[in-house]
Amino acid sequence: MGCFYFLASFLFTSCLVLGAEPPTKYVLKGTGESLKPAFSGQPNSILWKHNGNKVVEFDSREEQVYGAYKNRITLDWISAELEITGLKFEDRGLYEVEVDINNMLHLSEFKLEVIDKVAMPTISCEINKDGGSDVSEVRATLLCSADPNPPESMMKFEWRARGKSQPGHKFNISLGDERDNEEYRCSVSNPVSSETATFTAKDCYHDNSSVAVAVSLTVVGLIVLVLIIFFCKKRQKACFAKGQQDDEEKQTEGSDKKKAQGGETSPLLGQRLNNTMSPNHPDSMVKEDTELLLEKVNVKKMIREINRRAGQEPVGDPEQPEVVTLFSYQVTSMRR
Repeated sequence: MGCFYFLASFLFTSCLVLGAEPPTKYVLKGTGESLKPAFSGQPNSILWKHNGNKVVEFDSREEQVYGAYKNRITLDWISAELEITGLKFEDRGLYEVEVDINNMLHLSEFKLEVIDKVAMPTISCEINKDGGSDVSEVRATLLCSADPNPPESMMKFEWRARGKSQPGHKFNISLGDERDNEEYRCSVSNPVSSETATFTAKDCYHDNSSVAVAVSLTVVGLIVLVLIIFFCKKRQKACFAKGQQDDEEKQTEGSDKKKAQGGETSPLLGQRLNNTMSPNHPDSMVKEDTELLLEKVNVKKMIREINRRAGQEPVGDPEQPEVVTLFSYQVTSMRR
């Protein structure tokens, strides 16, 4: 009978949970949030899940924390309340808790959305002068923008001026003269934060003049840059041509000096060559004959020394007169 009541209670609770949309909690990134189920009694066991994955489990004696939630959560063993700190974008999603009280299972669900705070908006102005020559008819469009932070779909823009509000990024206004001090406010918000910027109507003229000045300065800068590049290239070519001309002049001067030095030494060299190669001065032939004669004399001396030591030294050398005669002839030719 107890099992029947337990099963009926479980099915009834499950139908209620499945039929109802879990409440959504919006939390600022980096902060903390508490999820507390509604029940009464002392839990025998508690199990929290995030997108189907275990977060923490309590079995009436001890608890176990899973995954990236270690050192980031606190579980109340009496109320089953789960406190999460340092929330990240990855922590968004569906949280489920199963609480067992006296063999009765209680289920609760929470949907958590972690978002970042909005950035400070900026306001720009675009003047439309199609209204004619009348200054009071000058129309302008104010544009409000902010850096997108996830999720972008939750960002809302709203304009406020003269006690009225208008949603959206754009806001059309009528401009007065350059002393128009009418103020317009743009607010950007999401479920956890809000930022507001203020714009004065006369700033439309300053914005447009600033844009014109910036464009003019950019064009002038480009022109100056082109001129600098042009003159630099032109000057580089002139310097290159001048350097090449200087190199050619240096080469020419070096060649002239070499020719002059060659002209001074060549007569002496030519004279020496002529004297050497002349038939009246056969110095080259004399040198060769002298070397042959000296080699023969050295050989003779070696033979004589060998014979003397062997006790066979001849009384006279039949070839010595010829050698002496030839040597005398060579010396006489050299003297001539």
